[in-house]
Amino acid sequence: MPLSPAKTPVAGHGDVQVDGNASGEVMGPAIVGGNIRYRHGITDQLALTGDLGFARAQNGDNFDGEPWAALGRAGVQRSTELNEDLDGALFAGVGGGYAPAAAGWLSADTGVVVTGDNRHVRPVVVLDAYASQPFATKVFAVDDEMLRMPRTFGVQGVVGFELGPKRSAVLIGMAVSRLWAVATDVQDAQSETFFGLGGGVRFDTLQ
Repeated sequence: MPLSPAKTPVAGHGDVQVDGNASGEVMGPAIVGGNIRYRHGITDQLALTGDLGFARAQNGDNFDGEPWAALGRAGVQRSTELNEDLDGALFAGVGGGYAPAAAGWLSADTGVVVTGDNRHVRPVVVLDAYASQPFATKVFAVDDEMLRMPRTFGVQGVVGFELGPKRSAVLIGMAVSRLWAVATDVQDAQSETFFGLGGGVRFDTLQ
């Protein structure tokens, strides 16, 4: 859930965001996760970003293997002032992860974020698209169904708020994602809709 403000740190400065989220299908399996993001200003409108995180499938005792994954991402964010009340930014990144029960994968994403510029309450709206390519996949079982991690494509919308001073804010938001999975040798192609809730804190780093 890329719930970060559009405005980037000024050149030579950075900020850190720590967040957590839960997502899943209606009446279906859920995933919980956490993430640490660092943004560093290269210019006053351009920042490099780095993420480290984890995710865990919440599927009771019906998962065959360890239901967790480690995640990483590197990206770039370009911001601009849309008007006196709104900031906008384009972002893109590449990353990947590893799940012991299933596979490793590489991913790429791109999107746009718009945030308000109020002193204490700032809305955040994000639209993004992403894709992943697994490698060294393994067959695993969930509820006696045999699965293999597929190639996936998705789009996501996030709506939330950043609350408090801009130097040390609290973020809350909700997301809706549509995911398309390519067929593998043990499962058909499918698409699913996921809903998510997330929150975190962001603060400027000491210089």
